[in-house]
Parts: sequence; C-alpha cells; structure tokens
Amino acid sequence: MAAGALLNVFFPLRMLSLRSLFALAFLLTSLTATRAQTTASERLGAATAQAEALAPGAQLVGVAGLADPISGQADAWLYAFVDPASGDPLAVVASEGGTAVATTGAVPGLEGFDVSALTVAAVPIPTTFADSDRALGVARALGGDPFLDDNPDALALVALVGLDSGLGAVLEGGAWLVTLFSPSSGDARIAAVDSEASAGLVFQGRGLGGSRGAAEAAAADVDAGARLIAADSFLPFVADDGTSPTWRFSFDAPSGAFDVLTVAGFTVAVVPALEDADGPTLPDVVVSVADAVAEADAATGFRQRFGDVLVHVRLDGAGPVYEVAYVSLTGGETDRVVIDAASGRAVSSEAGPDVLEVAAYPNPVASGAPFVVRLPSAQE
Repeated sequence: MAAGALLNVFFPLRMLSLRSLFALAFLLTSLTATRAQTTASERLGAATAQAEALAPGAQLVGVAGLADPISGQADAWLYAFVDPASGDPLAVVASEGGTAVATTGAVPGLEGFDVSALTVAAVPIPTTFADSDRALGVARALGGDPFLDDNPDALALVALVGLDSGLGAVLEGGAWLVTLFSPSSGDARIAAVDSEASAGLVFQGRGLGGSRGAAEAAAADVDAGARLIAADSFLPFVADDGTSPTWRFSFDAPSGAFDVLTVAGFTVAVVPALEDADGPTLPDVVVSVADAVAEADAATGFRQRFGDVLVHVRLDGAGPVYEVAYVSLTGGETDRVVIDAASGRAVSSEAGPDVLEVAAYPNPVASGAPFVVRLPSAQE
C-alpha cells in the first residue's frame, strides 16, 4: 500500500469531522466498564439490520469506537450508514444492551452527538473489512507496543472510514485510523492501517518548530508572498514535551489565505483557509510550546486536577500569544490559558464550553476549491 494512499485518510476525513470524532470519544467513554466488549464486526450484523429497516440497501460508510488498545474490542460501536435513495446519513449505536438508531438530531445514548456530524459524501466500505482487533494488532506492531508499555493508561480511538480522495490516490475499502492516546502525559501515536490490516503507517509527535520549516517551504511554492500568521496543533494531542502528531500553519497571501497541514513533520496538504486570515506575521523567536504548556499547567493546575486531559495549542502572531486549551475526557471540564509568547508568562485563564475548536474541512473535491497534496516518498 502506498504511503500517499494512506495519508489521504487524514484530509479529508469523509465519515466524521475531526471535532465530532473526539466528541464521540468523550461520549463513548461514559459507556465503558459496564458492558461486554466486542470487536467492530461482531455487532455489524445487528447494526446493518437496524439501518436497512429504515433505509433499504443502506450503505456502511464508517465505524468508530473507543476500544481496548490490546484486544481491539469496545463496549459500544457507532456505525455510520448512508441511505442510497436519499443520500441522507443515519447512525446506529450497538452495544450489549441492543441497538439505537437516529436519522436526525441526537443519537440515542450519545446525547450531544448529532447525526449531522456524519457527512453524506462518504465512500461505502465493504462489509468484509479486517476487524478492529487486527487493525490494533498492526498499529501495535508498528510502534504501538512500546508506546503502550510507556503509557499504561493509553486509550485507543479507532475509526474505519471510506476513502476516495478524488486526487488520483484511491484506497479501496477504506482504512482504519487508530489513535493511541495517553490522558496523563498527553502523548499520542496515530496509525493509518488499510482495511485488510496488511500494512500501515504510524505518525509520531513532532515539535512545532520542526514542522514550521516544511510548512513555510510548501507555502512559498503556493505563493511567494505568503506570510505565516498562526499555527496550532490541529488535533488536541499536545504532549508534555510540546510535540504533536499534527500541526496546522495558517498563511495570509496575495492570492488568498490558506492552511498548510503537517503530519509527523511532513507537509501533506495545502487547503483554503476556513476563515479570512489577517494579522501580524508570526515572529521567528518565541518561547517553545513545551514551555508554554508548562506555564499553563502551573497557572491552572488543570492537568493535576484532572488526569485524563486533551490539550490543544494555538500560537497567534497577534501579540504574539499562545492559547493552551484543556478538556477533561471524563468530566468535560475545560480551561483556556493565554500565554505571552515572548515572555512565556500566563496572561489570562478562561473556562467555557467552546475552548476546544477542532477544524473540519469540507470535501475539497466536491466544493471545487483548490487542494494541493504533497505526499512523502517511500524513502522519507
């Protein structure tokens, strides 16, 4: 399997927006420790029957669950389907207690997760996909086992998504996106595994500085007048040492604003910005992400009070300032700390329901928007 095909699992994610995927993880956490665990395939039959009762010929387009990182089993699985007649999405949650289905509004048992989070531009997945236990096995073989040894509290968020990038790189049958995440350290490993569980790639954390050079080089290829005005971790997986598997860099340019997305230090996509970009150029010298997170930890004690925490970091040229956002996986508590990026000192702290905003980019092929992908070679 080509590296390029696997990397297309990230941009775009066709079943769920990234923000919705993490919302799903929070909600599935509340279902754990009380029900019999199964792999994704074991509850697929019941979920499919429920979906076809409402939408004959319903097509499976995605599966997601919070699984045991060793067994690949979960207490509950969410199955995303599309009605082939109308194109409307529907969601089925299956667990030991039975199945619950929703075509509009909130999914029963997963209050706060709306069916509208499922995209209708998804690609059907064959029902013969390799099961979640095999996907976790590949992820562990590709560096996941040492990560689990170092992080015994790690969780596994797994999602099977259909893929058709429209960019000449099509991965038949989709791919498993496996995220191993330690709530205590904030460290994460993201693995993309093909739906046959025959191959995969693991993406480790990188520092913002180490990814910035590649992003600026890619931006210069798009527009020589591009200015870097902000950067953020894109996913809320910033570790204690300031690394993250993903970084997003926001540029203003004469030709229009755009974002450069990086995974493990590689520039993998250039996409139109989700909003107008304007502001001062990001300076070359600021305090490190690790120092900013350490200052935020000291200012709030959030990580000490809640051991299961997601951390998202944004660096804005206006100031310049860091914004360090915390969300507790179990209780949903939040906090946002603003750090002066020049001095490294905390400026303010704010708790609120919307401190974590993870961007969900639209389907670039369907929208007709320019979308440039730079894929690493096999040697890289």
